[in-house]
Amino acid sequence: MERKEIHVLMVDDHKMTLVGYSSALEVINKEDSDYTFKIHHATTFEEALHKLDETFNYRPLHLVFLDIQLPKHTDKKYQTGEDLGIEIRKRFRTPSLLLLPPSTTTCSSRIYWRASIRKG
Repeated sequence: MERKEIHVLMVDDHKMTLVGYSSALEVINKEDSDYTFKIHHATTFEEALHKLDETFNYRPLHLVFLDIQLPKHTDKKYQTGEDLGIEIRKRFRTPSLLLLPPSTTTCSSRIYWRASIRKG
């Protein structure tokens, strides 16, 4: 059986958080034969917008991990990660958005995004 590729964008200004979420997905890559996660990282609004423009211009975006407390965008257009989520929703209708408050842990997040993938 062919594995379905799930393209993921993770946006968080803390690199260790990105490593943690990526590690959780890698575990699932090994445990679950149905999915292969292709993970892309961004640590700023600018990097996230660049990934949206360049990387996801020619491939689907399925899942977004989004830190709601990202530092403000340089031109002040985006004040929070939620603003970036709204922009992502305008550009891409289909991805599941997982907003990450500071208290969310990798373990608990695993339950939420796995459930949203299985629905779609």
